Amino acid sequence: MAGVPALTASPTKEKAAMNQATLTASKDDIESLMKNLNLPGLQYKELTDQEDRRAILERWPLLAELAALPDKQAAT
Repeated sequence: MAGVPALTASPTKEKAAMNQATLTASKDDIESLMKNLNLPGLQYKELTDQEDRRAILERWPLLAELAALPDKQAAT
């Protein structure tokens, strides 16, 4: 219809959704590989998760301070 704007997702939201789908598929692939190679105890860390956490803590200093506090459960 002429004059009616198309309803589309913003490029940022669309890109974020694609990135999340890719990360989920990647994690599923890693889990499947560990299972097939009989390596259930393998400690795998997604680097993007660590980078995202670092970026969040840089953006929100109060969260960084809270993250630096000793864990109450670890002390007991």
